[in-house]
Amino acid sequence: MLGGVVFVLAIRAIGRFSLDREEAELAQRRGEERFRALVQDSADGITIIDRYGVMSYASPGAERISGVPAADLVGDPARDHLHPDDRARFDSWVQALMLDPDGSHTTELRIPGPAGGWLWLEATGRNLMDNPAVGGIVSNFRDVTARREEQDRAAYAARHDGLTGLANRAALPSPVASRAGSAATSS
Repeated sequence: MLGGVVFVLAIRAIGRFSLDREEAELAQRRGEERFRALVQDSADGITIIDRYGVMSYASPGAERISGVPAADLVGDPARDHLHPDDRARFDSWVQALMLDPDGSHTTELRIPGPAGGWLWLEATGRNLMDNPAVGGIVSNFRDVTARREEQDRAAYAARHDGLTGLANRAALPSPVASRAGSAATSS
C-alpha cells in the first residue's frame, strides 16, 4: 500500500516537473520571439562588436540603414565601414566603452550610403563583454544625416551673406583675438 502511494506521488511529481519545464520552455520561446520581432522591425540598426573590433551580429535595421546585407557585415572589422576621418573617433568611443562597462556612450560617425555619399549615424554603445549571452559592445545607431546637413546649412548661413555667398563679419576673426595674437607674436 505504502509503495503504491509513493509510486503515485512520484508520478505526480514527474508530471508536475514536466509541466513546469514545458511552461518555462514556452516562456523562453515567447521571449525570443518578442526579441526577434522587436529587432526585426526596429528602425535603428544594432550591431555587436567583439573584443577585436569585429562585428559578430548585425540586425535587419543595420542592413536597411547601410544597404549592406547583415550577413556581409558579420565578420568584418567595424572600422572598415567608417569614413577614414572618423576612425580615430570610433577608436576613442570603443576605448571609453571598454573603460566604463556600466555606462553608455554616444558618438556620431559616417558610413558609406547605399546611394553614394556618406550617411551620418548617431551611435550609442554599451559594453556587454562580460555578459555571456552577448560578449561584445552593443551599438544602437540611427541615420541622422538630415539633421547634420541642416546644422551645416545653418552654420554656413550664419557666416555668409545670403545674396552673395561671401563671408560676413561672423566669419572673420574677432578683433580681440587678432590683437591677442599679434601681441603674442610681437613678444
